Formats: sequence, C-alpha cells, structure tokens
Amino acid sequence: MKKALQFIVFSFAALIFLSGDAVQAAHASGDPIRVAALLDLSGHYSQFGLETKQAMELGISETQNIDVRFFDTKGDLKTAEQRLNEVIKQGGYTVVVTLASWISNGLAAKIKSNGLLQMAVGSAVFDYADQKNCVRFTGDVGREIQYLTSYLQRYNKVAVMYFNNDYGLSWNNALRSALGSNLVKSVAYTDTDVDFTQPLNEIKAVHPDALALISTREAVQIAKQASRIRIETGLFGTRPTLTTPLLAEPTAGGLMFSYPDLNETLPVFASFKNKYGYRMSAFGAEGYDLIRSLDQFYRHDRNNKVLFANYQNRTYDGALGHITFNENAQADYDYTICVIQNGTWGKMK
Repeated sequence: MKKALQFIVFSFAALIFLSGDAVQAAHASGDPIRVAALLDLSGHYSQFGLETKQAMELGISETQNIDVRFFDTKGDLKTAEQRLNEVIKQGGYTVVVTLASWISNGLAAKIKSNGLLQMAVGSAVFDYADQKNCVRFTGDVGREIQYLTSYLQRYNKVAVMYFNNDYGLSWNNALRSALGSNLVKSVAYTDTDVDFTQPLNEIKAVHPDALALISTREAVQIAKQASRIRIETGLFGTRPTLTTPLLAEPTAGGLMFSYPDLNETLPVFASFKNKYGYRMSAFGAEGYDLIRSLDQFYRHDRNNKVLFANYQNRTYDGALGHITFNENAQADYDYTICVIQNGTWGKMK
C-alpha cells in the first residue's frame, strides 16, 4: 500500500512537472504569426510575384512559426487595396507583405492605421520610411544607382526609356541628377505598351552611346524593336529588367544591369532550382529572407511597433548577402553589375 501510494505521488508530481514543461513549450512556440502576402500573381508583374511566393514557401517549409496566406493584387493599386480590406475584415493577421513601389506606397498609411506591420519587397522607391512601420527588403534606388552610373558615366550621350510609374519616375530623376548634361534624352512609356517604335525613333535621332531601360518584361520588345531600326548602342538595365524572356532573346545579349550581389552559395538557391526549374533571382531572395529573418527576429510580441523594432539597426546574413537595416528598418546591401550572355546572367569581371 505504501509503495502504491508513493508511486501515485511520484506519478502525480511527474505529471505536474511535465505539464509545466508542456505549458512552457506552448508559450515559447505560441501560435504561428499570420502573414498576408499581397503579391502580383496574375498581372503584368506576375513573374516577380510568383517567384516571391515560391521562395517564401521554401522559407515557410523551414519553420513552424509562420503562417502565410497569399492574395493576388494583379499588380494594380486599386485591386491591392481591395485585398487589404479583405485582410483587415478577416482579422488575425500581424504582417502584410506588399510588392511593387506604387503598391507599397499606396497601402502604407492604411496598414499602419490598422495596427499591422508592413514588409515590402520589390519596392526600390518607398516614401513612408519615416512612419517607422515598414521593413523594406529592397535596396533603395539611391543605392543601386551608384553602381549603374559608374558604368554610364563612361558614355558621353546617354538616353533613358522608363515606364511611367513611381519606380520609373524616380529612376529617371536620379539618372538625370547623376548624369547631368550627359543624359541627352528621356522618354516615358506605359508599361503595358507593346509598340515602342515612336520613342525608339526619338532616341535614335539623338545618336546616344548608351540606352538605359528602366523596364521589366517589356524590355524584350524594346530590345527587339531597337535592333530592328538599327539602334546600335549599349543596352543597360536595372533589377526588374531581368526576366526569363529577356534571357532567351538574342538581341539582349550583352545587356548590363545593376543587381544585388546575391549570396548564391546558400543551399536555398539549389533547392529553388531543383524544385521550380529555374534560377532564383533577387525577388526570390527578398521573399526568402523576409520569412527567415522574421522567424529569427520574432519574439512572440505581435505589436507592430515591437516587431518593427526587432529590425531597427540590425544585420542579417541571407540570400541577399549581408543586410544592414537602418533606424527605419530599410535594408541595405551590396550591388554589382551583371551582364546577359548565352541565355543566362553573371557578374561583370
């Protein structure tokens, strides 16, 4: 009887001890942090949105602490705001991911006013950093331009074609400031245009030594049409100029562009290619680093100010390389100049 009583007491004590451990473990892990990712999954910029989604999913597979739901913005601000309203109405979300400068800018105030933390990818132009509620993984246009102008300054006459949105306008203004009188022609276009004959003829008339394309998937048609009317000049681009169709276009061979100096030695790059069949670009690197850094920095306090503070003046080593977040949680990292050759891209030597 005595032994039986001792066994019961011991068992009860052990149960209390183990239960305490279970409670502590549950408290330590908590419920997954819920993230609403507003990405272009079917619009003009869907290549970037789909790649970001795929890379985020790889990051999610490496943690149990983050639950992401994806929403299609179609690359359109009005649609993105509708998706954000759905997220707010559903409730329970802590973080909202935005893609594209005009969408990140357009939603910033509403995201903050609803107590959510914004995380921006593919947004080189962001006007609301001082509201201290957006962790941005895209290096600022002012940083990237240093690398591109280091090449463009070698030319006496530079022309620019840019799409008429936040990103294109900011790049054009920055190039105009950096190049001065060496920028001899700037022509804007709508990013859904398919016929670029008129702006290209305007550029041909000034006989430039270099043509900088502030473009995305339409760069393929621009390169083809420029070749067709015999514009014989060096082609340059920026981060979103790189697309899969551009790599396959013979007339784009030799195009140089500024790009984040990715750390492609990380296993995620091989995992991404094995799973999806193509090389992960900077957009995937941003999405992957967003998930992995959030998993590392998150300390189970879902207040957006606390989450934001986790990134302030911090560093993180990821797919983008060595990232330094400033006091406004805006990412900075090294860039390089890449060139398209033989259907792929590599760093200039």
